[in-house]
Amino acid sequence: ASKLFHNPKLDYPKASTAKSSKRFVRNMKPLHKLITPVDEVSKILLDLIARMLMYDPAMQITAKEALARLYFKVAIPDDG
Repeated sequence: ASKLFHNPKLDYPKASTAKSSKRFVRNMKPLHKLITPVDEVSKILLDLIARMLMYDPAMQITAKEALARLYFKVAIPDDG
């Protein structure tokens, strides 16, 4: 994975990257299309996950910032 980053930006694709790999990445669906938020709590969770999965480390949320997010402050309904 460290080969994919340079100064700390994502350096992809490279000239040596296989066409099948480029095609696979190009055809990937955005997170919000894979996980459909059904309520406010799931919207807040999706936002948190998206911030945690940012490619650019400068854009990624820190653990301290993540713990301060609204997701950890809302009351999650008990389905049981």
